[in-house]
Amino acid sequence: MSSKPSELALEVVRRDADACVLAVSGELSLCSAGLVTRAVSKALLDVGRVLVDVSGLRLAWRPAIQVFPSILAGAGGWPRARLVVFGADAELARTFTVLRV
Repeated sequence: MSSKPSELALEVVRRDADACVLAVSGELSLCSAGLVTRAVSKALLDVGRVLVDVSGLRLAWRPAIQVFPSILAGAGGWPRARLVVFGADAELARTFTVLRV
């Protein structure tokens, strides 16, 4: 599923009874944050464990990075829901750290 190809794309890499792996690429912005929220939230509610590959993600709007902790909280938080975000490049990883995500 995707919004506009130049903005954001979400791909289910693997899904089974134990976990779901999603790949998110493109620009995370005010407009695309809702797409990420819906897809990751649904996966968390369905499976309970979601890994999100953000290696192809670019941050177009800094506050949008807060979507990840918001999704986890909305799904019941730890230990009920487990969310792992991986593959961030150096710039995105710094943003996660600075904003304490």
